[in-house]
Amino acid sequence: SLLDDIWIKTKNSGSTDSYVPNFVDSYTSLSNYQIFPADNRFIKFRIKACSDAFVLLSSDINLHSTDFYEICIGGHYNTKVFRRVRRKGYKAPQNNAYLAPSLLSCSEYRIFIVSWEESGRITLTAESGVVMDWTDTTPLPIQGVGIMTAWGSDGMWIVEHS
Repeated sequence: SLLDDIWIKTKNSGSTDSYVPNFVDSYTSLSNYQIFPADNRFIKFRIKACSDAFVLLSSDINLHSTDFYEICIGGHYNTKVFRRVRRKGYKAPQNNAYLAPSLLSCSEYRIFIVSWEESGRITLTAESGVVMDWTDTTPLPIQGVGIMTAWGSDGMWIVEHS
């Protein structure tokens, strides 16, 4: 299979995440680059960022849905991973934090894989191993994937594209 790397720069989107109205406008949809991770249920990427790299798994290919998962890598000064879930009818996302210090680097690329299964299982794997392994008992259908950096951080992403 032919693998291409797509390079995407994300500017600091400021103080935003899925708690903020219209937060999705700060995300870069991978469909803009003809990348459709929903087909394979995973995304593999390298990223260079000091902190706060976000991946959005949305039930809409263009990300504009009230149903989504948001994963923040290197949140809270590069010490935590945050997992947020929002479903129709809920005003705010549910939030869970995982202690995961120094996952990101300002100076070198780090490799991550986010994968999701029909069963609702979502995993985040870093070079050091599995950082997050969680199963949603009422899984959302994932159609679109977005990326963003925020909270003072720019990011350079290299997304694997098969």
